[in-house]
Formats: sequence, C-alpha cells, structure tokens
Amino acid sequence: MSFTDMLFHLVTIIFIVSIVLIIAGPYYFNDRYYMSFNDSLKKNYRRLNSKKTFVLLSLHVVVYVFFVYIILYNVLSLQNSLILIFTVGLFWLLFFLYYMPCQTPFGLTNFGTIYEPQNNSAQSVTTFLAIGDPQEFGANLDRYKNNKLAVKTMNTFINETYPTLKKSNMTDLLGCLIPGDCTQTGQDGRIFTNNYLGDYELKYGLGDTSDLKIPVYECTGNHDWDTTMEASKTDKLYFQTCAAVNMINRRNNHRRIVLQDKNGNYMWKFNQLFMIAVNCWPAPETTRLIAGKPKGSLDFLQKALNSLSTTDRFIILTHHIPIPMLPKPVDIFQPPDFYVAHKTLVNTPCEGFLKIIDAKKPNLLAIVLGHVHLVHAWTAITDDNIRVIIPPAPANEEYTGSFVMFSYDDTKKTLNASEIQSDGTMITVF
Repeated sequence: MSFTDMLFHLVTIIFIVSIVLIIAGPYYFNDRYYMSFNDSLKKNYRRLNSKKTFVLLSLHVVVYVFFVYIILYNVLSLQNSLILIFTVGLFWLLFFLYYMPCQTPFGLTNFGTIYEPQNNSAQSVTTFLAIGDPQEFGANLDRYKNNKLAVKTMNTFINETYPTLKKSNMTDLLGCLIPGDCTQTGQDGRIFTNNYLGDYELKYGLGDTSDLKIPVYECTGNHDWDTTMEASKTDKLYFQTCAAVNMINRRNNHRRIVLQDKNGNYMWKFNQLFMIAVNCWPAPETTRLIAGKPKGSLDFLQKALNSLSTTDRFIILTHHIPIPMLPKPVDIFQPPDFYVAHKTLVNTPCEGFLKIIDAKKPNLLAIVLGHVHLVHAWTAITDDNIRVIIPPAPANEEYTGSFVMFSYDDTKKTLNASEIQSDGTMITVF
C-alpha cells in the first residue's frame, strides 16, 4: 500500500469516527441515564439544532472531500499536503467536535414558528405565567421529570382552562417568567459535557419547537454561572462567557426587546406593562466571573429605569434578593451573602439596588424571584414596601406541577397573582 493510499484511509477513518462520535457521544456519555437514544438525537441535533446540524455536517463533508481531492490527485507536493491536512484538519476537527454536541451558535437556532400571543392596547388586563427554578439536572433530583410535569400542567391550562376564563378585555397569556437557575451547572454539552441547557431549551423556548406553548422569558441564576464550572469543559472556561447568557442573547434576537445589554439583562413589554430581567443578583460586581454576581446588572437596571416615564408600571425578574421569609424554614438553604430572613435591603449587598429603584418604586408592582425552591407560591411585602413573590419550582423534589398566573389591570393599575395547581384549582396569592 502506497503512502498516498495510507493517507487516504487515515483521513477517511477520522471522518467516519468523528461522525460516529458526534452522533453517539452525547447519548453514551450523558443522556443514556435519563432518555432514549432517539430523544438524545432530538435534543442535540434536531428540533432546535436542525439548521446547525445541517450546516456543520455539510461543511464536515466538504472538508473531507477537499482533503481526498488533494490526496488522490496530487494537487500539492506530499510535504505540503501533509502540512495542509494537519493544520486545517486539526483546526476544523476541534471546531466541529466543539460546536456539534451543544446548543447552537451563530444564530442557527431553529425556534420554528415564533409564538405571537395576541394583545392590544384596548385589552386592559394583561396575563402571563411564572414558575420557579427549573434547574435542569438530568435524572438527578427528579429535575427532568418535574420540568416535564410543569410543562404538561401549564399547557393544559393554556389550551383548555384559560380560554374558558378569558374575557374580551384580557390578553392571551403573553409568556412565562423563569427567575433563573435554568440549569444546575450551566453546561450546554460542549466537549460532551451534560447538555442541561438543551433540556431547558427544548421545554422552555420561543416557538413551536418548544414543549411549552407560550414564549419564555428568563434571567440567569447562580447555578447558571457557577457550581461545578471550575471542573467542567464548557464555553465559560475556554472563552470566558456564560452559556446561559449566550442563550438569552440569542433568544433576544427573536423577542420584541425594548432595551438590552450583552450580559443577558433586558427589558420588554407585556402589553402596557414593562418587564425588566436582571441577571442573578442585583448586587455589586466582583472581579471573578464565576461568582454568582455577573456584570452589568445594576448598570442596566439604572438605564432601564431611566428610560421609563413617571407613569410606567413595571415588574423586575431576578434570581434572588434578601427576603423576609420568617420564620425561616429549616429546610431552606441560606446563601452566605443573600438571606432569607431579612425584612429590609438596608445593610445588605442589595442596598445599592434599593437606592436605584427608589425614585420609581411607587410604580414597581412586584419582584419575581427564584433561588428558594418551594412547592407552593410564597409572597411578602418587605419593610422597604416592595412586593416579592416566589413561584413554585420544579427544582423542588416534591414539586406537584403548580405555577403562578399574573393578571395586571391597566385601568386600576393593580397586579394580582394566583397559584394554579395541577388539578386546576386556583388559589389567590395576592
């Protein structure tokens, strides 16, 4: 066998092995513990990722055909052929293996037909849903199962119950709020790590490739930024970015955004109501990226509030602030710097946040929070006269499928919230 033949066979073997590794890798390394092979392919390469899969597989074939051409037809000298194949081939193979088994880059996400719930200024009552932390973690702690339950109960309400409740002055359900911790570890499948972000995006999307049948609006939580990141081969370690922030920025290209930055903070409108998503904690930044206090939260909030008029009502969606959960539940984890037993934000890391919202606080209807994994909705009014609410969270192992429906009446300037339980029972929260 000539050296040319050996080189041809080597390139062909690498091509075939890389294809097999791409197809079977995510399932073998991670997904087989909680889903079928077909569901693994759906998550990693179909539905949301079909455009990316087609583009990158096509380019992979083009590179292979190009190498075969220069090998078999002696286009270059043997030495130059080896240099070209090694340099270009290594670069492309690493790029191919890095970007294939993960969420889609480059705007190639296939959201399908984007959901467009109906609303207009003549409809004075604006409605939308919310759940607490999904914190996708595969089969661990029942997270995959609980999030499927959340989607199922919300879809039943969206498709069957809400149409019977809706009046002519009410909008469609305009979306679902998720106050952070989309995932347990922030991983999106790169280099065959767990694709928990893929689990999240398939359930909570923007269009008809999503399981939930209304668009989703999220912020990041501490688990989307940190936890096991120091030991994980993810986007963050290689390029110092956060995969969940990349997801939010990518989604914002398909949302009707009023204001946004590149750090995953953004503002949009539900009919007459302004919604402001502030990532993780609205607290001072630290010098560490993997800190749970990402860049720009307070700066963006100041800019967003400055853009509002003196009559604009708004809701803030963020992951956590100190709250007056008293007496403190014994089974609730208390982070070292963000408390669950504080009546005021004064003398806490969020005192600066309190100063920023002070001028517009009369128009702040509520802050929707996560972080604390509850089976049922919880609410309070702090000593700073701020309404806070935490929806039921699929991250709680005892989760039963409940969620919250908000109803804002623009004529009365009032916000109401009800917990919707899995059997359809509606319980007033405030």
